[in-house]
Amino acid sequence: QSAHPNQRAFQLLDVIRGLGFLMVVLTHCLEFTDLRDNILPQVSPVVDLFFLISGFVTGYANDRGFVQGTRTIRGAIVRRATRLLPLVFFGTLIGALPFFVRLMLWHDADRLLSGLVVFLKGCLLIPTSRAALGLPGLPDAFPFDVPVWFLFFDTLGFLLYLFCLRF
Repeated sequence: QSAHPNQRAFQLLDVIRGLGFLMVVLTHCLEFTDLRDNILPQVSPVVDLFFLISGFVTGYANDRGFVQGTRTIRGAIVRRATRLLPLVFFGTLIGALPFFVRLMLWHDADRLLSGLVVFLKGCLLIPTSRAALGLPGLPDAFPFDVPVWFLFFDTLGFLLYLFCLRF
């Protein structure tokens, strides 16, 4: 028995999204080697494609739930938060550990409070800057977990969809 055409289309989108995910992870794993430019020289469009496909699939799933009356705005936000925030928390924690270990080794208590504030803001997907930690370098929006910028914009798009575009 053949699957519904929409189901087959979403399976294909899941395959494309999965391949994009693997390419992005491989790129991050090879970030500090010479192999990155040789193996995957142009991964940036894959990130955009992954973003678009994920938004489409999420929107389709939520629309169906809203039309059938099985999903509410509050329920959609809670479901998304329970799936997303643990990932953000552990990623931010892993990124923050070297900073806090360095503070302890160098007895640098002056930056402890600012580090805790940046950590908490990062866990809640609130952008901040590296300058808030007194560190040189580019002004990353999420200094303890730089890839969270993608999840931040994904969450903004999700909230825009829920409160504005869905109606």
